[in-house]
Amino acid sequence: IVGEDEWRNGEVSVKKMDTGIQKKIKPEQLAKGFDSF
Repeated sequence: IVGEDEWRNGEVSVKKMDTGIQKKIKPEQLAKGFDSF
């Protein structure tokens, strides 16, 4: 689990359409696609 401090710089909140699960991820992870997180 990533701590809040690690998310301060440039966090992105995304929701997977198939599961409806919402996650906060870093932009680099988003670029790799949902399978990376």
